[in-house]
Amino acid sequence: MKLEILPLPKFYEFADGVYGLNHKSKLIVDPKIDHKLIDTLEFFQKRYNETTHLTMDTYRGKKGRFGGVSLTKEYHLEGYKLIVDENGVEIKAGSNVAFHYGLMTLLQLIKSYGLTLPFITISDDAYFKHRGVYHDVTRGKVPKLETLYDLIDLLSEYKINELQLYIEHTYLWEGLSEVFRDKDAYSAQDILKLDAYAQKRHIELIPSIATFGHMYEILESHSFRHLSEKEIKDEIPFSFVNRMAHHTLDVTQKESLELVRSLIEQFIPLFSSKKFNICGDETFDLGRYKNQDLAKRQGVGRLYVDFLKKIIEIVQENDREVLFWGDIILNHPEYLNEIPKNVICLNWGYMAKQSDEATKLISASSIPQYVCPSTTGWNRMINWFDNSSENIRTMVKHAVKYDAYGILNTDWGDHGHVNLLSSSLPMLVYGAALSWNPQSMRDDTHDDQLISKSLYGPNNSGLVDLLRRISREQNANWSFINFHLEKDYANKEVIDPYKEIMKQLDSKKIYQSKEKLEILQNELLTYSMTLGTKHSQDFNEFLVMIDLMSLTQEAFLYLMKYEMCVENIELTRPALEIAVDLEYTCLDYQRVWRERNRESELRRVLDTFYKLADRLRSFA
Repeated sequence: MKLEILPLPKFYEFADGVYGLNHKSKLIVDPKIDHKLIDTLEFFQKRYNETTHLTMDTYRGKKGRFGGVSLTKEYHLEGYKLIVDENGVEIKAGSNVAFHYGLMTLLQLIKSYGLTLPFITISDDAYFKHRGVYHDVTRGKVPKLETLYDLIDLLSEYKINELQLYIEHTYLWEGLSEVFRDKDAYSAQDILKLDAYAQKRHIELIPSIATFGHMYEILESHSFRHLSEKEIKDEIPFSFVNRMAHHTLDVTQKESLELVRSLIEQFIPLFSSKKFNICGDETFDLGRYKNQDLAKRQGVGRLYVDFLKKIIEIVQENDREVLFWGDIILNHPEYLNEIPKNVICLNWGYMAKQSDEATKLISASSIPQYVCPSTTGWNRMINWFDNSSENIRTMVKHAVKYDAYGILNTDWGDHGHVNLLSSSLPMLVYGAALSWNPQSMRDDTHDDQLISKSLYGPNNSGLVDLLRRISREQNANWSFINFHLEKDYANKEVIDPYKEIMKQLDSKKIYQSKEKLEILQNELLTYSMTLGTKHSQDFNEFLVMIDLMSLTQEAFLYLMKYEMCVENIELTRPALEIAVDLEYTCLDYQRVWRERNRESELRRVLDTFYKLADRLRSFA
């Protein structure tokens, strides 16, 4: 008999018999257990009620006449033990966090078996000590605090213990009012609340800010543009493409380091974590403009590592452990030995069949590393499930093989973060499950059903597979639309290589996607009666994003035919009809955006849709 829950425990053994929970069942807490466990107990009770519609009150003391779930303190245990037998359910653990994990496993058992639980003995702890999620809150959407609370709850349920929120310009730094004035940025109080809430869920909220590359909004400002490696020109309008491709600090200016110090030292006091992620990734402009001659003499790698070490020193002076993205240093592996050995390298790679070369190289350097897969949501209406699930499995295998420090599953939002949170959740759950127990991975057919039943309920076992099939119907993705609409003023080095790729897209597949998406959306509608109110927001987001997927595919055919001059393009219907439908669907998109997010950059995303509608009208 196989246990089908997420995450799968390390060891389990079934026995004959069942035990039934009921409306009188209690949470019976050993008096030796710390009173601070109350947050975990209340969270379990909340989730238990959502799952069963019953309550389970807490009783502190000896079991006595009460039946239900007993929590017993056993100091020597590192993980937890969960036993279901004729006496009820017993969870044994030596710490509050281990009791939390045991209760989350019990919750998964209840989701799978209902109130009648099979006799089972589970012994469990995590394979990776560090199990994290990295969530972009800067490139378009700034989630409401309530949304982040819900996300923390979900991650905690699946035993994630670290969360990082990526920030470039969405915090109210002193001295940067010109930068954050239209971004709906987080305040110090917001961060303090999030940190406290995460602690209650046994999650470490780790600060993460751009300190080297990806500083578009800061370096575009009049106050700080002189610190940019590349000259800033007023005549170039805002560009999603440019925000991803430019804007690296000038490493030769003393004021650049002073800016970085200010950002770091304002941010550190808001977090209880002793870690700090300085990012340092994708410094595309480094040594190519103002410092081109210096780079020729010293090398780009030398410029990079010298400035990186200065940033590391600032963080260490403030008694924090440093994390940084490893992509640039891996381009200059000769400098790996200059990185302090107590600094953690975040080794990201997002291809389905990602090579283990980088993981092996970092491992050989003795620098601790997190291996970082992705939910593959950037530049798509619905996350690319085929790529993400395989990427997560591949990267977790590399992490096991090379004894990585931890797993950090990333959720990025390039070009305005057009996709919505709902389509990232299944792969966040999958990453959590495999970082707890890598031996539990199988294949998409099996694992999709498991994720669906765990996340959405036993009556919705096919939902993740359906989302996977939907995600395949976006051959003309969001990045291609932005590349084309911004081609007259955005970074030529990024866009030019894609011009021919866009022309070579299979127009027949794009044409057929409209009919396929209509069929798939009708299949999704069959879940409206089984998902329940808890997932109503997810459901509405799925519906709206399918509409936008379909409409953008249709619109892209017009761009191919009339602006890219591709021959033999078959169009689905009149351009004006598509434009009108797109504008009406934008009303739905605004509604679902605002449910979970602040206004933030909604206007910029809508402007892209409206530009597309205007092009369609011109063709009409």
